[in-house]
Amino acid sequence: PKFKIIFEPGTALVANCMHIVGNIKSINLKSGVAYLNTDLSRNLLGGLTNNINYPSTFIPKIENENSINLKTEYKLAGYSCVEKDILGDIKINIKPKINDKIVLSNVGSYSNVFKSPFIRPDIAVYSWDGVSLNCIRRKQDVDDITKLDLA
Repeated sequence: PKFKIIFEPGTALVANCMHIVGNIKSINLKSGVAYLNTDLSRNLLGGLTNNINYPSTFIPKIENENSINLKTEYKLAGYSCVEKDILGDIKINIKPKINDKIVLSNVGSYSNVFKSPFIRPDIAVYSWDGVSLNCIRRKQDVDDITKLDLA
């Protein structure tokens, strides 16, 4: 008998087209390690046990005249205050500031679907077609959470 094998390459096709954008909320030095604390979290990427280091990009909000010659390495920390909520390392050559942007690339299609509601409601999702940016799901607010039927 002949058998058909069907492959479902969803992640292979979609993983590299999804990005998550966050903000630097604070910058601190702890035990000789520099941290950029963000409004992102491993919780937004499938859970705190996810240990994938996604490609990251730093985007300053305003052109920064404080360029330095050496690239400084920072740990990207999530908002959950859980020790494992480290999104990875990033090297940048300018002094970061509050509200500068961090972009994590290749976060995949399933990361957002499997996000738990731990600490924060769902974030907004946008679609970019190369020309325009459209909100395809607004972020949840308190009313959305309190109206959930959890029975």
